[in-house]
Amino acid sequence: MALAFLSAVPQGQPLPHAELSAPTFDVPAPAASAQPGPSGGVGLLCVGAVASAGAMARRAAAGSRKKAGASKHQLRAAPFDPAAQVGAMPPLGFFDPAGFCKKGDEDGFRNLRAAEIKHGRVAMMAALGGVAQHFVKFPGFDAV
Repeated sequence: MALAFLSAVPQGQPLPHAELSAPTFDVPAPAASAQPGPSGGVGLLCVGAVASAGAMARRAAAGSRKKAGASKHQLRAAPFDPAAQVGAMPPLGFFDPAGFCKKGDEDGFRNLRAAEIKHGRVAMMAALGGVAQHFVKFPGFDAV
């Protein structure tokens, strides 16, 4: 079921729509009488083990830096800039003609972005309702 949306491409041939394809590995095909084994689970287990080992190493490195003591020159995070967020792109760039978003006000920016998404969704449903009115009529209102 997981492969329902993948196209069948012979092994060793690049995908027709991709310029750069993933490397292929020559793996011998299993015999027809072979029963499927737990090899897929083992691969997933290995990936999980590598990811958790990396996370533990980063956590240990962060702990050793904290124990060494804070230096006098601590890095300060740059103030929040709404013009550097996703969605501000050429040719328009960051568009805020009324000046609602101030630099450094990340909470206000996130609130306004969430409100914009909600209002957009309501507007799309209203447009769909305007079109659906023509096709869906309640009994007794056919002539209206």
